[in-house]
Amino acid sequence: MFSRARILAVVKVVVRRRFKPHSLGGEGHKALLNLKQHALTKPGFLSSEVLNNVSDYHDQLLITQWETIASWEGFRDDPVRIALHAKIMEHLAEPESIKVYTGTSATEGESSLAKKVQELRGGSIGTVYTDRRRDDL
Repeated sequence: MFSRARILAVVKVVVRRRFKPHSLGGEGHKALLNLKQHALTKPGFLSSEVLNNVSDYHDQLLITQWETIASWEGFRDDPVRIALHAKIMEHLAEPESIKVYTGTSATEGESSLAKKVQELRGGSIGTVYTDRRRDDL
C-alpha cells in the first residue's frame, strides 16, 4: 500500500530510434550501454526503460525520467554524452526523434527510493523500478 507522500513533477524524455539491420549487436549495443552508464552518473537522472516494437525489433523507444528539465538539459548538452551519442547515430537508419514531457509521476518517497537503488547499484546497468506494487519484478 502507498503511504502519503507529496507528488513530484518529473520530466520524461521519449527517444524513438530506428536502427539499421544487424546494428543492435556489437558496437551499436556497446554504444547504447556506454550512454546509459553515463546517464546513471548525472544529477537528476531517475530511471530509464527501453521498449522494442514487437513487429520490428529495430524500432525502439527509450524513456528516461529526470527530476527537472534542467537536469535533462544538463545531460543533453554534456560533451561526453554528445560524443557517445555520435557513436549511436552511426547505427541509425533514420534521425532519432526526441520529445520531452512533464507531469506528475512519482511520489517523494519513490524518488528517494530510486536514488537509493541507484547508489546501491554503484552505477550498474538496469532499470530502476519505483512502483511499490511491482515488488515481484
